[in-house]
Amino acid sequence: MKARPILFSAPMVRALLAGTKTQTRRVVKPQPDSVKALGRDDALVPYRVAAPPADMPSARMEVPILCPYGQPGDLLYVRETWAADGQGGVRYYATDDVHDLRRKRVSIHMPRWASRLTLEITDVRVERLQDISEADALAEGIQRWPDGRFAGDDHDPDPNRLAATSAVGAYSLLWTHINGPGSWDANPFVWAVSFRVHRTNVDQVLTHLGAAA
Repeated sequence: MKARPILFSAPMVRALLAGTKTQTRRVVKPQPDSVKALGRDDALVPYRVAAPPADMPSARMEVPILCPYGQPGDLLYVRETWAADGQGGVRYYATDDVHDLRRKRVSIHMPRWASRLTLEITDVRVERLQDISEADALAEGIQRWPDGRFAGDDHDPDPNRLAATSAVGAYSLLWTHINGPGSWDANPFVWAVSFRVHRTNVDQVLTHLGAAA
């Protein structure tokens, strides 16, 4: 079992805490030159073309791209925007009152000990971004509003710009909001990672799982 960090925005941290987010999609890097089925459950593996060996210059060498987030059973500890409270504690910008704190620390600089959320990977697959289903869009943290529309950012100052008539539509708007113009239309291959959320630090999860083994 391995433990790795993963970054999340404030809206997605709130979705994790609420229990509405159990999947995340991240772009496969580098984008594969080919994707092949393993022959079981239609699982796909991305490959890149590598330089052939010197003694076989005409050979086509394909190397599988391994998921950098891990495999089922591995852990991901969430990094989010945070700040030290000056008393040895931590406050989190997604949920806490931070108006009196002077120094905001971006998620990439969150140390492992300060993380409050741990994700236990239950499934990893590769697919095209636009192949996401309505059910999977909801598992990405998209919420349905009382008026029947869907949206993914619960604290946006202009939430209507991220609202749509379907969960997939709302997810496409949220993806573009986070990744920039044209990022949805590019339809890249993505890692679709499913997980179980533990609302505690990764080292506590490791201790618990170790004791249970």
